[in-house]
Amino acid sequence: MGNYVFLGKGIVAMRLHVKNYQDLSRDELYDICRVRMETFIVEQGLNYVDLDEQDCSSIHVWMTDEQGIQAYLRIFLLDTKEASLGRVLTRRRGQGLGKDILRAGLEAIKEHYQVETVRIHAQAYVQELYAKEGFVPSSELFLEEGIEHIEMVLDLK
Repeated sequence: MGNYVFLGKGIVAMRLHVKNYQDLSRDELYDICRVRMETFIVEQGLNYVDLDEQDCSSIHVWMTDEQGIQAYLRIFLLDTKEASLGRVLTRRRGQGLGKDILRAGLEAIKEHYQVETVRIHAQAYVQELYAKEGFVPSSELFLEEGIEHIEMVLDLK
């Protein structure tokens, strides 16, 4: 993945950030929390506590432009052989940022963790995005916070 993504008729510079929780500045943490709340609580209308114990042990991956965070996800270990990624969001939909942030997250997993698989709970409506990167369904559809999800697995071996 390069430092640029195509957005409509032009190219906009996009900066990739990859940081452990402990290395986040207060402003970065604030911006991450704000964009997650805007996406999951306000936009999607979910009624849950977004911040959880995973945040402190996660590596946070996000992309910014001159207007701030445009894509975000976090990665974390499930056990010694599996990692996960979650809280995946993009602010400019339909412009390839989902694919870009997902690929950046997978690269971060490979760089920081020695795992064999990546296991996720994907929102059902974006299952195809994950499938294009090699994830395969490993469950039936289920409700999580009132939204249909499906567990998917990517074999890194």
